[in-house]
Parts: sequence; C-alpha cells; structure tokens
Amino acid sequence: MPLIRHPAADLLPSLAPDGAFLRRLAVLGATHSPAWLLRGAPALLGPLFWVLRPAHRRGVRNNLRAILGPRSRLQEYRDEMALFTHFARSMAEGIAALGPRRKQAHIEVRGAEHFLALPGRGCILVTAHTGGFELAGALLAERLGIEVVVVMQPEANAQARQISDEVRRRGGLQVFLAGESTGALELVGLLRRGACVAIQVDRTPPGVRSLPVTLWGRPFRLPLGPFALARATGAPLLPVFTRRTGFLAVQVQLSQALFLERRAGEASLLEAAQKIADLLGAWIAQNPTEWFDWGQHRQNTD
Repeated sequence: MPLIRHPAADLLPSLAPDGAFLRRLAVLGATHSPAWLLRGAPALLGPLFWVLRPAHRRGVRNNLRAILGPRSRLQEYRDEMALFTHFARSMAEGIAALGPRRKQAHIEVRGAEHFLALPGRGCILVTAHTGGFELAGALLAERLGIEVVVVMQPEANAQARQISDEVRRRGGLQVFLAGESTGALELVGLLRRGACVAIQVDRTPPGVRSLPVTLWGRPFRLPLGPFALARATGAPLLPVFTRRTGFLAVQVQLSQALFLERRAGEASLLEAAQKIADLLGAWIAQNPTEWFDWGQHRQNTD
C-alpha cells in the first residue's frame, strides 16, 4: 500500500534556502513591498526555514561547531537562526538594491588601497558565499568605475536560477556561468580587457578539480580554476569578503593581492590556495553567521 504524502511534502524542495519559492518570495517582497515589510519579513522567514530544512540546519550546525567550538544548544540554535535570517535579509535586500532601491544602498570599502595598488585594472576577485555578495559586486562596479563579472556555478534548481538571473540582468550585474566549453577563453579575454572577474572559492562541486588546504585545522578544498586562471594570465588574485552591516548596507574587505608566475608549479598553487584559505577562515571566524554554506557542497576531503 503506498504511503500517503502530506501536501506540504511536495513543497519542501522549493522551500530550501536556495530554492525557487524563497527566491520568488524575495523578488516579490523586494520589488513591491514597503520598506517596513522588507526590513521585518526576513526576521520571520529565517526561523521558519530553519525549522523546515533539517538537512541545511545540520550543515550549518556542523560549520558553526568547527568555527566556534563547543557551546550550549541554546547558543547553537540562536546562531543557526541568525544565519538563516541573515541569508533571507541578504537575498531580499540584494534584489531590492539591484532594482527599485538602488539609490538607497550603501557600501563601505575597507582596504581599497590594495585594489588601487594593482599594476593593471584586470584582476581575479577571490570571494565566497557571504552576506551582501551580489549587492557588493554591483556597487563596487559603480563606485570604483570598473567592470565586474561574477562567475557562478549553475544552480541545481533551474527555476531559482532563472529568477535570479533575470534580477541580475535588470540590475546590470554581469554573470558568467562556469562549465561552458569556451568559458576559460572568455574569462582570459575579460581579464585582458581590464575586467575584474569575481569567483567564489568556498564551494567545490563534485568533478571540479581542486587544491587541498586546511580550514580551521581541518581538510578543505578550494577549486583550482581561479589559481590556474591567475597563472595563465598573470592577473592578480585579490581576496574580497563581504558582509551585511544594516538595511541595504554592505561592507567589503579587500586584502593584499597574490601573484602567480606563469611557470608556477603545484607548490606555488598550493601555497597561494592556503593563503586564501587562511584569509577566508579568519574572516568567517569573525563573521560566522554571514557565511552561507549549507554543508552540502563539500567535495570528499580524504
């Protein structure tokens, strides 16, 4: 006898933090809702999705334990819900700032001297899935007068991807989907014309070549792509991490650029990757609820 499914069961896949339902809801609210609702709704949605998505909740809990160490269950619950709420706020406000509330958005750039010291304009922005990421990309392009192209892995949820891509296009944010056959050549061309190519390195999808590093003393892997691209083009790797600091406000932290010689061997790649991992780990340790990793994108680290 077949099991009887509750009607809500069919909705759960789209109720994931990176699912289509939340994406549609965020677009609707960010585009048409009054400011008070845009401010307040994520405070309700964050805990709701914390309850509805146990697999994502476990991934977040494991991450926070690795970062912060042992704590009481009450403290863990508090930080987990804070992370889910920050994710909802970041998504909704990012959409709003790419659309009707663009002029209200505020960005604070720390370490701008590291960008200004680069010998050329083209660079590889090494970043992560953190608060205010897309908003920061759009505002950096405006404030620094540069061309920013964001490289993203195609999302598993095609509906969610289409929703976000349309918002990004309307907001003037250039997105390059990784994995296309001519992708490497196109990225080389973008760098040579002076574009800044942003690549998130905190997730390595299965089948993607990677470099072993340690993060908080544990095995981790960073995708090989940005390091190979830096070696092939001579473009510097510029670490950039972002966090949401308030309503429609984001802070960007730039660090000193890393350079790879065109004949750099594996040891040089591994050294550069570990430096990036150290910067990433230190930044996340200071902003643990601003890192949106669900523990489901990890390659085997054995």
